[in-house]
Amino acid sequence: MALTPHARLRKWMKKTGTTQSGLARDLDCTPAFTSMLCHSPTALPGRLIANKIERLTANWIHGPIRSEEWDAIELRKIEAAKKKRAA
Repeated sequence: MALTPHARLRKWMKKTGTTQSGLARDLDCTPAFTSMLCHSPTALPGRLIANKIERLTANWIHGPIRSEEWDAIELRKIEAAKKKRAA
């Protein structure tokens, strides 16, 4: 099973020695938000932050964390909400 972008972000941070505070600074957001991105499987960045993550991880040996990777999670959340409403 492929890693989620959340797990890939944590892995990238560990490999590069990037702290949540450092990531927050690079993404121009709060450390609390970066913590949510790292640890909450349903937390999603907006397109602007997702694009910044993609640029930050562009040279990573495992490949960049593409902004589109977050879209799949959002689509699953939407589908789950539709099923819940239909039930």
